[in-house]
Amino acid sequence: MRVSIIAPDQVVVVDGGALVITMVLELLTQDIHAVQWYGDFGEIEFATHWLPDEQRFDRKPNERITDFSEFQKYVDRWHQAKDTLMFTWTPNEAGLGRFPVKPE
Repeated sequence: MRVSIIAPDQVVVVDGGALVITMVLELLTQDIHAVQWYGDFGEIEFATHWLPDEQRFDRKPNERITDFSEFQKYVDRWHQAKDTLMFTWTPNEAGLGRFPVKPE
């Protein structure tokens, strides 16, 4: 499973499907900008801050992770939100873009 969680945008992307999940804003309190998960490892991307006295931006280096359990609740919420959608997005036959398909 490939996951991107982008806190300031309130977006969770699971295997290419993006949904707005507002609860990810809570990650900002931990100085987390984004989380990337590649199936068996990932990384935490930290927020960038302006340091006015030094006239530069600063950011902690990304942190490699091998345990996604702390972030699984956002994927669970993504699945709940996806299940309530009236339409789902699937590739069209030509493989060009996506179009809405009403679930059966």
